[in-house]
Amino acid sequence: MNKPLLIALAIAIPFALAQGFWIYTDAKKRGEKYYWLWGFFGLLNIPSNLIIYLIVTRIIIDKYKKK
Repeated sequence: MNKPLLIALAIAIPFALAQGFWIYTDAKKRGEKYYWLWGFFGLLNIPSNLIIYLIVTRIIIDKYKKK
């Protein structure tokens, strides 16, 4: 492997793990049914899955819970 790729992975992997862990704990705290799936979803890429999670849980699901 070349050096720039190793540096990129050394930066990206901790961010992905932190994002997945934060989404997992937040979804569990909010009482989501599939919190473990949200956590796995958060590991896949940065930061688009975090944005999707925030839109779905903060806007869409909260909108339906308030009805």
